[in-house]
Amino acid sequence: MKYINIVKNWRDSASLILLTKRNSELLSRVEDRGAEGVNYDILLQTRTGSASFANSVVFPGGVSEPVDGSPRWSQLLSSFGYTKEDFEALHRPAGDITPIFQDNPIQSLPKTQLSY
Repeated sequence: MKYINIVKNWRDSASLILLTKRNSELLSRVEDRGAEGVNYDILLQTRTGSASFANSVVFPGGVSEPVDGSPRWSQLLSSFGYTKEDFEALHRPAGDITPIFQDNPIQSLPKTQLSY
């Protein structure tokens, strides 16, 4: 098997995207501001002035840690009734690729062929 050596010029990170369904009282106030049909809230944060992308509004996140891939997360989530299939439904490997990655040769290689 041929391995491709890739220079890693990025830092692994994680983003947390939290959505919550709005209650009807909040929904009526939002519709007054011209956002008809929006029935959810999204958690965002504003980066500090000294950070990269200063004062940008972003999803919360940070550098990923080895514990992020721990099997204990699956155990915790299953205690709330979630199954592996619930999360597999969020990942569509046969779906369309985001345009920024369409010409990326790394995206099409199996992880077993990559060495960092």
